[in-house]
Amino acid sequence: MKINKSAAAAVAVAGLLLAGCQPAKKDRVDAAPSASVSAAPIGNGIPALGAAEILNRASTQVKAAKTYRVSGNVTSEGATIEFDMTVAGKDKTGTMTMGGAKIELLVVDGVEYGRMDKKFWTSMLGPELGKKMAAQMKGRWIKSPKGKANPATEWFDAVDIDKMLDEEAASSSLTKGALTEFNGTPVIILTDEDSGASLYVATTGQPYLLKVGDIGGSRMVFSDFDKEFPEIKAPAPSQVMEAPTNNKKA
Repeated sequence: MKINKSAAAAVAVAGLLLAGCQPAKKDRVDAAPSASVSAAPIGNGIPALGAAEILNRASTQVKAAKTYRVSGNVTSEGATIEFDMTVAGKDKTGTMTMGGAKIELLVVDGVEYGRMDKKFWTSMLGPELGKKMAAQMKGRWIKSPKGKANPATEWFDAVDIDKMLDEEAASSSLTKGALTEFNGTPVIILTDEDSGASLYVATTGQPYLLKVGDIGGSRMVFSDFDKEFPEIKAPAPSQVMEAPTNNKKA
């Protein structure tokens, strides 16, 4: 699981983003229940499958869901980013916080937008320049050109669930672990021996992926599958400014 790699990239890219856009806890595994398995709700047969097939079915459920929520934190090199995102197909909306600074993220029809609060700017630029930058931004969104790489893209990579699942599916070191519960739902834990990631898959009802954690303390919790959420819409053009691409000449 490349959670930490994405987190490190997101943390490092803050300085690049600022330069280009100026206008003209280690997770605990719950103990497995001893004799309560027989009292659990009717199972979905997932525990009888191989680890790769369990992940395949869980990934399929996540990708097929009309909507879901994913929240948690990614930690790398002493920096922790907390996030809370709502996903509706390919569209996303939510927030990231790092050291008290907040970044709002929005993806609509493949176009990525980010909006940073005053504390973000002051923490990156210092009190005076940060205050001026926040005033210049006027609460506007930074738009990432569709299909083009730019510094802001790394923030979205840190919470790219489909990419994360595809990377895990390519692992050859996935094994089945304990039968336990997570938030009251019976689950089986899959472990990636190479990365140390743990994936919790429901063993009753639909085989949803409910949690991903790693040895570095990062975790993602999935919930509210197929629930009704407010429609995710693009901001008004007057509230948007373009972000530069990496290949833009100085």
